[in-house]
Amino acid sequence: MNRFAKQLTLLAIAEIAIYLSVLLAIGFRGWLIIPLIVILIVNARLMIVLSTFAIAWFKRAQRPPDMRINWIQTLQLIGLELWAMLVLFSGLHLLEPWLGTRAPSTKQSGIPILFIHGFFSNGAYWWAMHRYLRKQHVTHLFTLNLSAIFTDIDTFAEEVQQRVELICATTGSPKVILVGHSMGGLIARAYFYRHGGRERVAKIITLGSPHQGTFLAYLMGGTNVRQMRLRNPWLSQLNALPSPPIPITSIYSYHDDFIVPQEGSILAGSKNLAVAGVGHLAMSFSKKFQKLVTQEILEMGDTLTNNEDKLS
Repeated sequence: MNRFAKQLTLLAIAEIAIYLSVLLAIGFRGWLIIPLIVILIVNARLMIVLSTFAIAWFKRAQRPPDMRINWIQTLQLIGLELWAMLVLFSGLHLLEPWLGTRAPSTKQSGIPILFIHGFFSNGAYWWAMHRYLRKQHVTHLFTLNLSAIFTDIDTFAEEVQQRVELICATTGSPKVILVGHSMGGLIARAYFYRHGGRERVAKIITLGSPHQGTFLAYLMGGTNVRQMRLRNPWLSQLNALPSPPIPITSIYSYHDDFIVPQEGSILAGSKNLAVAGVGHLAMSFSKKFQKLVTQEILEMGDTLTNNEDKLS
């Protein structure tokens, strides 16, 4: 089990212990305690989701008419984001060590695709996206688990550099496609510019990445979180670099509840694709994002193989 999964497991145990203690102190006994704990867990996640959407609404970007949603779509937006949070933090993130297969021991054709997760996450974030891609016969897929939670983004870029070299040596491919969610998109760009990625990257695709920063980063600490704040010097320096000679696509949602304002995902000199009605955590689960990612990958041509891979 990777470090993040272990930390998340400890947090889950602590949360359940707190709820159990409170319920016992109130006087609840027997099997009734189990559904009550589940209700409390769901309620806590719902409060987080409602809080992030409330902040996102007050700080929202100006939405084009075709990017506005009605109240039914709003309920669907909140419901899918809550579902994604529950599935990720109460399931997939904990099961990450068992979700992948071993890397191939022989060279293969096709451009490998490395998926980079975002802040407070791990490689299991991409489980739903990978399921969809396999159905489209795009299966030369790799993930990684970043080593820490609050490390600076350049350190993460060095980890990507090591993983890319291993992937290229394993598959025989000279280049990779990078797909990054949230902070993962910034890591991909930092790797390209500052850590040897120019010779290795064929394309970068980002999902809900704070290319211009996000207001929510002011609500937390940590080196990497500070780097994602609006007008942060590190981010400003990254954005001041000339556009790379490779295609970059930024896919974002006008209803992202973490990248605030949502136009913070727009990257100058790149292809920017906007969708509506999808929250930040739900992007990997969203058919809208899945179709766009597949389209962007297939535009590169030779990316189809018969293997899905996860390097441990």
